[in-house]
Amino acid sequence: MMTLQDWSPAIEIIGVVLAILTAQWRLSNWLTKQFDSIKALVFSIESKVLDKLEYHERHDDQRFSELHDRLWQLSLPKTFKNKEEN
Repeated sequence: MMTLQDWSPAIEIIGVVLAILTAQWRLSNWLTKQFDSIKALVFSIESKVLDKLEYHERHDDQRFSELHDRLWQLSLPKTFKNKEEN
């Protein structure tokens, strides 16, 4: 018959294995929560940045079209002037 002293090394090994597995499980849960919070932060920042980019692109398009129209307004009279001179 085996005594408690005979089982002592096995019990210690089982205890160490359980402690390691528990620590690993807790750390992985903590790390998962950290990644989730960082992911949420990145997505919120990304949506804000994309909204700002879209806003500026729309206004840039308006400015470039106005600039293009002004260039045409400047170049058309010059063209007619040059044709009359020739």
